[in-house]
Amino acid sequence: MTNISPKRKQPPLVAVGAAIKSLRLDRGLTQEGLAAAAGLNLSYVAAVERADNNPTLLTLVAIASALGVSVEQLLGSARV
Repeated sequence: MTNISPKRKQPPLVAVGAAIKSLRLDRGLTQEGLAAAAGLNLSYVAAVERADNNPTLLTLVAIASALGVSVEQLLGSARV
């Protein structure tokens, strides 16, 4: 069971999730591939992309690294 954020579906979470998904698809990665590369659970990555989870800074660092971008680039593409 995932830890669903009480702030789920908030615009910043939606923007970050969409940016992660877009970068992931641009790189030809599946959610499973991104999760493995970032050392995260598949269901957690899916929940972040859906804006059901509020990822921590360390999680964003892991995701950005797995996508080959900086956290600054990740958040910049999210237009948060």
